Amino acid sequence: MAWVKVDTLPSPTFGVDNTITTQPQSRQGWEFTGGNTWSGFRQSEGSDVMIRAKISAQGGGPTLDVALAPVAPPIVVPAIGGTFSFNISMTRLIGPMAPYAVWARIKNPDGTYTGNTLGPVTINTPIGFTVTRQRNQTVPGGWRPGVYLYLAYVNNAYGYPAIDSASFSWTKLATGSDGPYVWEAICDGELLPGEVAVAAPTTFAVTSAYPNPFNPSTSIAFTLPEASRVTLNVYDVNGRQVASLVNGMMDAGSHRVTFDGSSLSSGVYLYVLKNADQTATGKMVLMK
Repeated sequence: MAWVKVDTLPSPTFGVDNTITTQPQSRQGWEFTGGNTWSGFRQSEGSDVMIRAKISAQGGGPTLDVALAPVAPPIVVPAIGGTFSFNISMTRLIGPMAPYAVWARIKNPDGTYTGNTLGPVTINTPIGFTVTRQRNQTVPGGWRPGVYLYLAYVNNAYGYPAIDSASFSWTKLATGSDGPYVWEAICDGELLPGEVAVAAPTTFAVTSAYPNPFNPSTSIAFTLPEASRVTLNVYDVNGRQVASLVNGMMDAGSHRVTFDGSSLSSGVYLYVLKNADQTATGKMVLMK
């Protein structure tokens, strides 16, 4: 977002470096960066230091803060997919103490968004206490090449607009074939407070497509009680295969893959999960 130059902050108090303070002297004024965030300069031991200040709609400091930091940037994922790690931190800056929601999603190169990769998870931590967890995100080989944005949010309850958000960018290449092909997008790693580990499934099934109806992409969930070689294909109502989403070994557990219908026309589509002994099906509707 383009910065718009202003001379002073619109409020006499605001949050600087996660504290509430009075407005410092500004050498060059302040600039609005969007998302209730302002940036400016102050003198520190004779040098100019950039600092950030976040203004709530009421003019005071924010109540919640979230931060994202990729591990070993820059993140570049090969064409067959891969995995990267990041740290996510959440803080309740000022009271009263109460539960709040945290979640994450990915912005695609075309400006659309994935479903949630993390949460929403409801947590409740002491005021001023920062919770940090390292997470790992897999990127499917079927995702298109381009620049993506990983986004995290915190709010008093799950929903937009959020009180605070954070992001970092990463790139998926159109080339590169080192390592095994990645079939699905999974965010795992250290659990957040209040996050519950998913129990191992006991059935072979496709459990849902969400959203449904969808445009242009949806996420298909399925469960495997044991590791096996599986296929997950999509067909139109005439029985013509239009996509192959999975074709290989998959671990036991709950899985979720993305189906992109950008090149298809509106209509009803069937997704079919198979292994050597079993078949499970579901129906979804593409509405453009």
